[in-house]
Amino acid sequence: MKNFILILCLISNLQPLTSKADNTGQINGTVTDSISGEPLVGATVQVMLNGKAFGTVADIDGYYVLKPLQPGVYDVKISYVGYADKIVEKVKVSQLTISVVNAQLVNSMGIISDGPTIVGYRDLISVEPRTIIPAEVLKDLPFRKIKDIVATTDGVYQADDGDEIYFRGSRPEATEYYIDNMRVTGELGIPASAIAEIMVYSGGIPARYGDVTGGVVVITTKSYSMYQE
Repeated sequence: MKNFILILCLISNLQPLTSKADNTGQINGTVTDSISGEPLVGATVQVMLNGKAFGTVADIDGYYVLKPLQPGVYDVKISYVGYADKIVEKVKVSQLTISVVNAQLVNSMGIISDGPTIVGYRDLISVEPRTIIPAEVLKDLPFRKIKDIVATTDGVYQADDGDEIYFRGSRPEATEYYIDNMRVTGELGIPASAIAEIMVYSGGIPARYGDVTGGVVVITTKSYSMYQE
């Protein structure tokens, strides 16, 4: 009986971790030679978060995957022996999405290099009609309540008393809220400082959220490491 209770406790403790992991994103891509186009097997790909580096290596096809990653903005460093490093700055990672970073490295054998090549990152076109509000934007907004923040997005109307919001004319109860992948109802008592990202769907809602007639607000809270900023 004691063993059974212990197992139940372990399962209940794992559920929040699983839910949190489901609200992460990832970065993937390929690393190749800039001239031959051959994959660079074993190339190192790293991202920096609060001064700590973690990463992976490319496989036999030059393909790599970095996951799970909390929503945020990362600098990606790609390196390979005998090649000049490449740093891709400001790669945005959002929940349940894939950010693609492909790299063509230049062979530096016999070439004097001034340092790594630094390039910017441009978001790919998203097929989902959504608005993403990251933490760096939230901290500059004059609002602190979630409904006030959501009301700043297109297609959302807020009642005069501020207690209810409407998506494109739908009823307030037709709006659904998710916090770290868990559907919630009632008061959303999360301070803006604890939010890593808010994703607002005002149309074309993905099937994973069911048959929603209004809008969907998906909130991802910060991980412990993100509070160290």
